[in-house]
Amino acid sequence: VAWRPMAEGSEDVTTAGGGRTTSAKDTPFVGRAISHESADGHVTGGALYTDDLTTRYPGVLTAWPVCAPHAHALLLDLDVRPALEVPGVVRVLTVADVPGRNDTGCSREDEPLFPRPSAPGEKPEILFHSMPVAWVLAESSEAAKRGAAKVVASYEPLPAILTIEDAVKAGSYHHTGEKIRRGDPEAALARAPHRLTGTFTVGGQEHFYLEANASLAVVDEAGSVLVHASTQHPTETQLVVAHVLGVPAADVVVQQIRMGGGFGGKETQANPFAAIAAIGATLTKRPVRVVLDRMRDFQLSGKRHPFVGDYEVGFDAAGKVLSFKLALVSDGGHSLDLSFPVLGRALFHSDNAYYLPDVEVCGSAAKTHKISNTAFRGFGGPQGGSQGSLQGGVSIGPGGAVVGAGSSWIDVDAGVERAAGPFVERGAGSDSCHVGRPTEIGTDKNVCIGRDRCVPYHPGCTVIGGKSRAFASRVI
Repeated sequence: VAWRPMAEGSEDVTTAGGGRTTSAKDTPFVGRAISHESADGHVTGGALYTDDLTTRYPGVLTAWPVCAPHAHALLLDLDVRPALEVPGVVRVLTVADVPGRNDTGCSREDEPLFPRPSAPGEKPEILFHSMPVAWVLAESSEAAKRGAAKVVASYEPLPAILTIEDAVKAGSYHHTGEKIRRGDPEAALARAPHRLTGTFTVGGQEHFYLEANASLAVVDEAGSVLVHASTQHPTETQLVVAHVLGVPAADVVVQQIRMGGGFGGKETQANPFAAIAAIGATLTKRPVRVVLDRMRDFQLSGKRHPFVGDYEVGFDAAGKVLSFKLALVSDGGHSLDLSFPVLGRALFHSDNAYYLPDVEVCGSAAKTHKISNTAFRGFGGPQGGSQGSLQGGVSIGPGGAVVGAGSSWIDVDAGVERAAGPFVERGAGSDSCHVGRPTEIGTDKNVCIGRDRCVPYHPGCTVIGGKSRAFASRVI
């Protein structure tokens, strides 16, 4: 094992009373280049990930899913007997094998591990395309895949809701009624000389972490379960696994050695795979690994939430935003997951970096027949912030058409408008921008817009109505 001595450094500190110099021992990290704690392992290939641990456990079984080919359907029949005839197949897991609760939802119990009826007496319901109806346990990945191909299932396809627009028409929601309001936007809109209305869509996105979802479960002689999981939330994974197994959380230990990427995609989405591995290990008394290939990971793990925003903006001839109304709807997928806090952050970010005196932003999370969307870097902030950037497009709209629409009504060149952005009033005679850096009114100097980025200063845009205005904070 390579040993690296503690980093050392020194610094000089001058005080008002004279001077003092600290020693290297006082500041062991100052002035030293310190490598990442896992850097050696990463560059040499010695760093271990979840699936690398399988070599520590003899007799490991591999689990492979049997996926439904419909986005919405009823599961009429499921025959796993042909799979058991495949050499190497040890067992096939179905809903009948769940010892505890058939649910892995993190926010509410709306995320079944296996299909379940929506009402007593009905057939189990498929909620999204590729939803697993069974998991095959086998001596090898190849045997598990061959066994999964032999499982016979019959379905009754049902109409599927696949877009936010379809969900709105059908009244299909996980959550509605979130609202942020200030002033009287309706009255301000009525007074505004000009208005713009439109719709802005933000698409979803795949996390595409290098390491796909992976879990490895082992049961000890006392019946306690150890789960190695590529998860961003080991405690939640522990609680979900215990919930599914029907045992106290103290009987489940979850360890995460490291992840090959997550970006929010493994905050909750690692839970069902850990639960399957734990069920398999509990029933067979053998270690069980669940390691998805890239295609299955795409199919079985959630994405960034798509959003649709309908906006209405009132503004004056100078391009000043007077009122802003926005209705946001996100695509939550088939279960709530983290859609509620993601929606909340989208609402909080919807004014971007601008002060709007009269504003109303409403939000809802739509329920569709797709994989449940989940945490993603930004967590709703980019979706809401991009809507706020529009502000009707009269000042900073990211879409050229919207900016152009605003520019056709105001006495500001569209190119200047795109560069400058909405204005933040600082009061008459102000000589500094929003972060306190000086501006030079009446010159051709640059004006700071924050984060050490500047745009050309345009006197005609910066001084309006006798008041000095500084550019609003935004990163470009």
